[in-house]
Order: sequence, then C-alpha cells, then structure tokens
Amino acid sequence: DKVLRKPFFKDWNDFMDFDLTFKHKMPITCSELTLLLEKEQEDLANWDVCVDRKEIRVAKVQTGTGCITLRAWAMVPGINVYVAFYLFYNLDERVKWDKVLENGKLVEANMQGSEVIYCLMKIPGVTNREFLQYRRAFLREDGSIVIVLRSAEHLDMPEGQGECKGNIRVESFISGYVLRQSYEDQGKPVLQIFLMSCADIKGLVPKWIINFVAPKKPAEWVDTLQKACQGYQDAHPRCEDELREYVQRFRKENPFDYEAGYEADVVEETALAPQPKESDPALQPTSPCQPCGFVSTAAK
Repeated sequence: DKVLRKPFFKDWNDFMDFDLTFKHKMPITCSELTLLLEKEQEDLANWDVCVDRKEIRVAKVQTGTGCITLRAWAMVPGINVYVAFYLFYNLDERVKWDKVLENGKLVEANMQGSEVIYCLMKIPGVTNREFLQYRRAFLREDGSIVIVLRSAEHLDMPEGQGECKGNIRVESFISGYVLRQSYEDQGKPVLQIFLMSCADIKGLVPKWIINFVAPKKPAEWVDTLQKACQGYQDAHPRCEDELREYVQRFRKENPFDYEAGYEADVVEETALAPQPKESDPALQPTSPCQPCGFVSTAAK
C-alpha cells in the first residue's frame, strides 16, 4: 500500500526557520501545500491589514529577517481559472504580461517532483534581481490549483557566474498561490486568488522602502493578470476546452511523496505513459497527497 511520507516540517515556524543551505538543496515537499493552505485560512490576528477593498484584501507582518510576509485575497470577475493558471505558469506567456520580469526559463523539468526555474527582474535605478526557485503545482480534487515556489540552487545556474554575473539573487522564503473558480448568480465566472510572499531582495535598498512599497504590489499584479487573461479569453473563445488537457496533466502521482518501495512502481508507470510533445507548455506532471484532499504535480 502507498504510505505518504511524514511532513518534513513540523509547522510554519519550522519551515521558515529551517537552515536555508539545506532547503536550497531540497525540492518542494508535499507537506508544504498543507502549510500554504493553513496560511490561507489563518485569521488576521497580529497581521496589519494594509489594503481592504471589496475586490482585494492585503495583510502584512514583519518577520525576524526584517522582511515582511504578505498575504492577499482577491476576487477577479470574468476570469477563467485555467487561463489564469496557464498565463502565470507558462513562463513564455508570463513574460508577455508580467512586465517586472525580463525573462524566465526552465532550468530543470523534474527534480523529485519539482521544477527549477530562473527569472530575471529588472527595476530601473537598481541592480538586476534574479530568482532561482523550485516550483511545484498541485491540482486539488475540488478543482483548485496551488503553486508553491521557494529558493533553490542548481549547478547550471551558479550565483554570480555566467549569465548570473552582476545580478543580485533574491532569497525567496515562500511564494505561494491558490487559484479557485467560482461563479456569480448569473453564471459569470469569478477567479479567486490567494497569494503569499516573503522574500529578501538583498542589496542596499532600505528595508523601510521595501516594506512601504510591497503591500501595493499584489493589487497591481492582480490587475495586470486580469487584463492579460481577458485579452487571452477574447482571442480564444474556447479557451477552457483548449486548456483543459494542459491543466489535467497536473494529476499524476509524485513517487517522492511516498515512503520507499512505492517509487519504482510510479516511475515505471510514468515511463510507460504517453508523454507530452516537446512543444507543449507543460511536461511531466506528478502526485496525489490524499490526506490534504488534493492532487499534486510538477509539470512543464
């Protein structure tokens, strides 16, 4: 029988305080989904609600690192969850609308169920920032989609060398997203977004400036995403049907979520399964973590 591995991190504090040198070498675990979902439901006690509008709420809290952790909940009318996921997850699509990113690329498609991605962020007047992150997406049984990212290291992208030379590498403690589809009374789709972020952009930018600017960014990002999604939907009237296969790929089991002895069976099944074409935007999905009530995958 399949037996899920025990959660690696005891709780949220253990996850945030864990040795970064070790975490940089460890792909995203199944239990990190649970931690993100717990934060989505956590009350706002000791959090500063800095934006509170009908369409979006943003809360922040100071961390021991001097950085701030943000949580945001947004309602985006008229947007299909498949489109939002596709435009966010596919890096070629994302750089078309997310103007903060100069470029993004897949470094490795499958490291124990996670991908490794690299993104470059150019901000006028300051040194370029780069992100090297593990990334893993989960398709839950209720149809919601969860994406978890955090900092990684990889031999092909050494900090301060090659194409990374001259950039400052951001420490991404957590970057998480939950996308859900709901509907208004008239049947119009509404995209529900939860996002959470905690990062140290390093360098000489004063922390107080970062803490002042950061809470404004979720609303700006959601607005930009909404415009991109609406444009895509207008250009692709059958977008939900067209993207259904892309999203459903995020269902296969990840052998590394289970105790030793189960991996070989899943690896063999995956090898025999039909594989997506190289031109497809998603490759090699992975895993269900049943106690959390979700299905998970690493893909691209």
